[in-house]
Amino acid sequence: MRTESLGFMVLNRLRNQQFTHLHILETHMKKLIALSVALATFGANAALESNVQYKGDTQFSSFCEAVVSDDVSLLKKSLRSKVGIVGLSERSVKKLVVAENGVKCNGTSLKAFSKERQATKVAEFLKGR
Repeated sequence: MRTESLGFMVLNRLRNQQFTHLHILETHMKKLIALSVALATFGANAALESNVQYKGDTQFSSFCEAVVSDDVSLLKKSLRSKVGIVGLSERSVKKLVVAENGVKCNGTSLKAFSKERQATKVAEFLKGR
C-alpha cells in the first residue's frame, strides 16, 4: 500500500513539474510572439522610410522628411533651424520655403508634395499663416 501511494506521489510530482515547465514555455512563447510582431512592424516602417532618397542639396531634406512622415513638429523644428540662414523669423522662413520657387521635394513645391503624399497635418499647417 505504501509503494502504491509513493508511486502516485511521484506521478503527481512529475505532472506538477510538467505543468510548471509548460507554463514557463507558454509564457516565453507569448513574449516571443509579441517581440516578433513588434519587429515586423518596425521592419515595415523602416522599409517605407528606406524608399525615400535625396538628390542634390540635402540641407533642406528635413522639410521633405516632415511631409513624408506627416510630422508637423519636425516641420516646425526644420523652420526654426533655418532662422537666421534663410529668414529673420520662423514666419519669414516658412514663407520662403513654401513659395513655388522654394524647397522642392520630388521636383514639386512643399505644398504640392504634401498634397501628393496625403500629409494632411503638414498641408494644413502650410496653409495657415
